[in-house]
Amino acid sequence: MMKQRVVSITVGLLLLLTSPVWATELYPYLYQRLGFEHKGALTLEMENALGTRDCGYFGKEGIETGIRLRYGLTDRVVIEGWAGSHQQAPEHRSQAFALEASFGILRQGSQAVNLSFAAGFKRDFEGVFVPLFRLTLNRKWGNLDLTMSGVGEFPQASWRDKADIIVGAGVSYMVLKWCRLGLEAAGEDLEGFWDKREAEGGAKFIVGPTVWFKVMNRLGCKFNTGWVHAATTNMPTRPGFVDSSNRKDGFLARVALAFLF
Repeated sequence: MMKQRVVSITVGLLLLLTSPVWATELYPYLYQRLGFEHKGALTLEMENALGTRDCGYFGKEGIETGIRLRYGLTDRVVIEGWAGSHQQAPEHRSQAFALEASFGILRQGSQAVNLSFAAGFKRDFEGVFVPLFRLTLNRKWGNLDLTMSGVGEFPQASWRDKADIIVGAGVSYMVLKWCRLGLEAAGEDLEGFWDKREAEGGAKFIVGPTVWFKVMNRLGCKFNTGWVHAATTNMPTRPGFVDSSNRKDGFLARVALAFLF
């Protein structure tokens, strides 16, 4: 049975790598998402993350694995689904999933910038249902790419914040036809700067380099490592967050291997 599975997976990968190319390039960021794609383009990403942090948007301390599917219904309508698991210890394992629909509003070719809006929901690793909205602004100057985004999340649980605002930015430069070097930064729970009480204990930021490269014509890889900084120490209202004054900075490493169809 195991040999049959290995053969099936191998044959499937070979078929993927020899099938017609629909998507032309893997989007070069791990925290920024743009709502444009070629019609019929399908991308499969396998993600892994390792970190010593406890931040909802950036992930939880421990190991995360996930699979992301992205499909272009049209050039301006993209459906994206994700499912993953988190393990902090052998006895602590949880699952999560998300679904988003993105809509391209402005295109750089005719309106100077790329602007997209997305709406969706997720069931996070704590089992909480979270509706969300995303706005992404992008501009290219030759080999230079700049992207900024804002995400609004609305956890449906009394012990969570009513709303979480996440902001992010990414910049990258294509140094070779098969390689981009960049930098990503993001912040969440920013209400910690003006509100003494904050569910997770305060505002957090992450910043670090991102590398994108094409392994072969239909296979790409993205890697990011970041410093997670606890910017404020607020009084937490969320169970398990009892002493935010002792919060320490952490790190995060995230990698995504993508197959482009």
